[in-house]
Amino acid sequence: ATKSQRYKDKARDRWYRRNYGITLRQYNEMLRLQKNVCAICKRPPKKRRLSVDHKHDKTNPIVRGALCHNCNYRLLGRGLDNAELHKAAAVYLESNFDGRLI
Repeated sequence: ATKSQRYKDKARDRWYRRNYGITLRQYNEMLRLQKNVCAICKRPPKKRRLSVDHKHDKTNPIVRGALCHNCNYRLLGRGLDNAELHKAAAVYLESNFDGRLI
């Protein structure tokens, strides 16, 4: 690796340690285990690297996996990490609702 890449890797390692309690090596292993795809939609990242998804609990931070921006921010983030809300949305999407109100 080049000097510039080593510097970036050290900075990224510090970021993961400080924010998620994992190392860059652990992040890369998580990606390898997920076959470099989002844990939800199973698509590879486009422009951004996969985000670290974690439980938003300061007393018990748990890394759950790596997600693309859409799944992490738009799906989980806007859904407020609320499993019941997501279950209700899944039931709604899987219903036979054809779009007509009457």
